[in-house]
Amino acid sequence: MKDSVRILIVEDDMIIGANLSLQLVNLGYEVTGIESRGEEAIAHAMANTPDIILMDINLKGALNGIETVAAIQNKKDIPIIYLTANSDESTFSRAKETRPKAFITKPFNKLDLQRTIELVIEESKESRHHQNLSLIHI
Repeated sequence: MKDSVRILIVEDDMIIGANLSLQLVNLGYEVTGIESRGEEAIAHAMANTPDIILMDINLKGALNGIETVAAIQNKKDIPIIYLTANSDESTFSRAKETRPKAFITKPFNKLDLQRTIELVIEESKESRHHQNLSLIHI
């Protein structure tokens, strides 16, 4: 159910972050926070364990989005959707190494984002279901 899906937004432009948050809330999702720095995003993810992280690549602070995702993935398995204006092959290749669930280039439309989130949610549910079945058979 959508209203139980918790999403962290990591975006350096607070106007974009606030607009994205409003869109997500209107779609029935819970936004756990909007962070503009990688260091803050890591702390937030550790404390709140969102179901999905929407990650920009250009962030304020010492870490970019790709480095932030790598740090989060060292401790937690949270699905990542990159939302970025950086669509060059080099950036995409570096982002791909972090195994994101999706890579959406800005500007994007609300329907594309909603469908991507729904697909990630379904994939995540199926993955957890298969993990649980594997544990039962051990």
